Amino acid sequence: MKKVLLLTALFSFALVSMTMKAGPATVTVSSEAFHEGENVSITYTDLPVGCNILLYKDLSLQPMKEMMQVHDGAVSGTFVVGTGLEPGNYHVRCVLDDDAVVPEQHFSVLQEAFKHDAINLVVLSDIHVMAPSLLVNDGNAMQDYVSSDRKMIRQSAEIFTTMVDSIIELHPELVLITGDLTKDGERVSHEYVENELQRMKDSGIRALVIPGNHDCNNPQARYFDGDETFVAETVTREEFAAIYHGFGYDESSVRDENSLSYVVEPVSGLVILGIDSNEDEENLFECQGDSADVSQVGGRIKAETLTWLLDQAREARAQGKRVIAMMHHHLVQHFDKEASLLKPYIIEENEEIREQFIDSGIKVLFTGHLHVPDITRYYTENKRDSLTEIASGALVGYPHPFRFVSLDSECKQMRISGGVVRSIPSMSDLQLQSNSTLQACIPSLITRLTDVYYDRVIEKVGEMLGGTELLFGLCNIPETTEELAAIVSKYLGESAKRSYLLMAEGNEGKKYTEDLRADVFEGIDSLFYAIVKEEYALTLRDVYTGYAYPKLDTLFVSVYNDLNNYGKLGECVVNDLYATLDLGDVADATLDVKHDERVLSVSPTMTMGPVNIRTNREGIVEIYDLYGRLMMRRKCGADETFSYHFTSGGVYIVRHGSEAVKVVVK
Repeated sequence: MKKVLLLTALFSFALVSMTMKAGPATVTVSSEAFHEGENVSITYTDLPVGCNILLYKDLSLQPMKEMMQVHDGAVSGTFVVGTGLEPGNYHVRCVLDDDAVVPEQHFSVLQEAFKHDAINLVVLSDIHVMAPSLLVNDGNAMQDYVSSDRKMIRQSAEIFTTMVDSIIELHPELVLITGDLTKDGERVSHEYVENELQRMKDSGIRALVIPGNHDCNNPQARYFDGDETFVAETVTREEFAAIYHGFGYDESSVRDENSLSYVVEPVSGLVILGIDSNEDEENLFECQGDSADVSQVGGRIKAETLTWLLDQAREARAQGKRVIAMMHHHLVQHFDKEASLLKPYIIEENEEIREQFIDSGIKVLFTGHLHVPDITRYYTENKRDSLTEIASGALVGYPHPFRFVSLDSECKQMRISGGVVRSIPSMSDLQLQSNSTLQACIPSLITRLTDVYYDRVIEKVGEMLGGTELLFGLCNIPETTEELAAIVSKYLGESAKRSYLLMAEGNEGKKYTEDLRADVFEGIDSLFYAIVKEEYALTLRDVYTGYAYPKLDTLFVSVYNDLNNYGKLGECVVNDLYATLDLGDVADATLDVKHDERVLSVSPTMTMGPVNIRTNREGIVEIYDLYGRLMMRRKCGADETFSYHFTSGGVYIVRHGSEAVKVVVK
């Protein structure tokens, strides 16, 4: 008994001694500022077990993937973050059960000076300038507009002017602006933009512009006067070309007769294709007798224009010149199902056109429109060639990004970096204010999307269940889209806000999003039970999880991990903000490749399992699934036919050298 008492006393004494010796928890970053590529380390002492050390970049709501949890026996130590952090301001948060353990620590990874090369460009998009004169008197009319808008419209002119000041200081050879130059096509806004472009030109910097869907024949052009708005003068397509005569539409360029597209060689050896992808000729004006004011958001390239563009690209390439294109709308999907979910943001017939672009030698395309900075890459079916699309975020909205692009003297390598406008003279905390603006617009954005997709979703789900009447019998679907939007906002509003900010910042895959993905699915589940009648919930749950879950999971994996071509041949991740593209020689892929006969033929290409494969050249035949896994490899003679039987449904690629055939197995 005495031994027990003695051991108890000793244990208690040791515990008290340890408690007395333990000081307050501390976290220290090895420096307040680091250069790119420099090792970042964080020293911590006496943190509680289970505490998470998290890093947040700038104003992001999601932490970086570089994180650590404190384990028993290691409450003090060093967290080696590494050398991979990109430029920005970082916050170190130590959290236990959502409570901060120690005050936040801060450090920066410094933005290195942009490295100039033989040819240097600044690329902007969606500047959406609203001329100050359009705000006659501030009041409810303007307040109602900005309360549901993601853009910093009041500050748009000042943001662009500040950006022009920075461009003049950077002094690139060329500036590209990929459309949506104005708020809504107002003549006075175009004149403001042209005046700023002229300021650049006077400093020896050339600028090229193309129109976006907001810029011509826009019925939404308005003055704001207190509680009222009245019509402002917009511009026709001909007037657009006249205003920007010195910025893509002068005698140094060759114009397309059927659109506002043009081709120009601003720097020797570099040809720019400015592509007009807009449909504003179909806009409607109530003041001209139409039933309503309607502005077309979607895009397409006219058939005659496409033929002209391809001819121009081939001609430039035949002369040994590098061709780079710019267009407002997307051509390549930036995430899974973009072409169906966000149809107005990607041009019609995009699959055929991107193949034609590649065949004509266009390997790089700058775009905008979605207000999200993202770089995606499309590969041809045999992965022999690719097209990289570089979409820029909106200068007018959080985080106010721009791109700095440099090319070597032979235009074989392109380096992409960039930055953000952090402040303007009237608003030192521009980033914070625009971040708040973006978050505040989410409910109205959900309302707009609900209104757009309501009929489509009802029709789709109704078809799946056997009719819309049955759907309304099984569910408590609100009578108005506003009511439905309110329910969606209740369960998914917070997740939508975090997701949109994540996309606006770019490089989604560098941030931890497992919690966000879980919250999204929890919100979707709650929405399901809020709409489906209780007595049918169990039955419909199986349909819902079997059909919707896999599609949604694919979508969110693609978005949150920044995966291009997810689950397909050519799946890849391209850094959205900092990337180096090896473009190769201009004549790498021969334009006039002629085949007297196909080297590889597969029949049928849609099958229940069996196919016949024929080769007329000696070599290796391989079969891959869409994850790139090798299913079969066989050496074949110069003229050989053999059979193969697929045992699982799916899409497969049969390849022989540079030729490939897609096979769909039911």
